[in-house]
Order: sequence, then C-alpha cells, then structure tokens
Amino acid sequence: QSSGATPNAFFSASENGTLAYQTGTATGDSRLLWLDGSGKQIGALGEAASYFGVALSPDGKRVSVSILEKNNRDIWIYDVARGLKSRLTFDPATETDAIWSPDGSRLIFNSNRKGRYDLYQRATDGSGTDELLYEDASPKYPMSWSADGRFILYSTGTAATGATGADVFALPLSGDPSA
Repeated sequence: QSSGATPNAFFSASENGTLAYQTGTATGDSRLLWLDGSGKQIGALGEAASYFGVALSPDGKRVSVSILEKNNRDIWIYDVARGLKSRLTFDPATETDAIWSPDGSRLIFNSNRKGRYDLYQRATDGSGTDELLYEDASPKYPMSWSADGRFILYSTGTAATGATGADVFALPLSGDPSA
C-alpha cells in the first residue's frame, strides 16, 4: 500500500511467515486485514480507523499500530487472538512508527515530542515509562531490529524536506550511539 507523495508500505511479517497488511491510505480510515498466501482476505483486526505504521510481533500474536484518535496519534497494541487493543503511548505528541524487539518485550517508536521525530522505547506490557533512546536534529523512522537485538535500522530525511533523500543508519543499542 502506498499513499500520497511519500511512498509507504503498510505491512509486516512475523518470523513464521504471517503477513499483516493495511488497506486504505495514511490520511483516511483503513482496515487491518489478514490474507492467505493467495491474497484472499481471511479476517480483519479491529474496526476501521486512521491507522499508520503497522508492525506484527515476532511471534505473530500481537500487532502494534499508530491510531489517530481525538487529533492525537499514539501507539496501540492489538492482541490478535482476542481482537482487543490496549494503548501503549499517552504523550500529546505524535507517535507514528514502531518496531518490535526480537523477543517481543519492547517497542522502539518515533515521537515528535521535541519538534522532530526522535526514537523512544517502551516495554510492550505497558510497564515503565517511555525512554528516550536517540535524538539529533534529523527526523528518525525505525525500520528493523536485528535478530541478535544489538542494533536497529532507522531512516532519516525525505526528499520532500529538501534533503538528499532518505538515508538508512544502524544504531547500536549498547554503548554510545554517537560514537
């Protein structure tokens, strides 16, 4: 799925091959759908809403997604078996994209709390608080977490902002990330 001038893919796959796919666009209501290998719809998750940044947990049992409610976009987690969602972030800023840790215990997400999208992390069971992971002058969009848990990939910059395009960086999750 792609929308607007900025191409976005709204899907995620688990390690066991399950694929979650979002229909619609980033600007309107959309649905989270389950498809079989031939592309036939076999189910849906939740109701139509303004979804963005869908990510399937490594075990395929949960889905994180950014949902727009009351003019605020936050990260929510769906329990796939029960079809119920729980809110993970509560900040009045916007959170749009998240990635799961390899063991499913944490999410790294972006938030514009300081006027640009920085990277934060939080336990997926909702315990603790949002922890600032990495900040600098560029907007950051988490993409992938290494299987060994040591690094994440994130992109920064867009052609629309006059930058040279979207660049991809590896961020070590231990030690000094600016080194």
